[in-house]
Amino acid sequence: MGFELPDDVVMVTASADQLAMVNPFGDRKCSVVTVSRDVSVSQLIDEITTDTGMDVQVVLTRTKDGIDRLFVCPPVELDSLSRIVAAHEPDPRYGMSAEQREHEDLLDKMKRGEPLSQKEMVQTVLYLSQR
Repeated sequence: MGFELPDDVVMVTASADQLAMVNPFGDRKCSVVTVSRDVSVSQLIDEITTDTGMDVQVVLTRTKDGIDRLFVCPPVELDSLSRIVAAHEPDPRYGMSAEQREHEDLLDKMKRGEPLSQKEMVQTVLYLSQR
């Protein structure tokens, strides 16, 4: 009963010589998966670290043919890496402070045409004057 990869995650097998030609980490060993959807690299780094307990570096490259490859160093077990990437949902607000998220929530509320309280109006004016 193995882990089944979704259609948008592909495992890549390459010889050491082939990998060395495109490896952004040079001759350091790494894991490589091909992805065909958007990822948030900083968020993915944290997700890999949380899942594996390893501090990793991640580089996302795109070939001239438009193929996105995710290089992870040090190497992570490919089944684990594929599972983490498959479960990854990019959060456009990842890394924002609570204050930044609050500002974005107010702007979203305005865009939806929802009424703002007086406090929210003051916060929005102050936020927009700082931009």
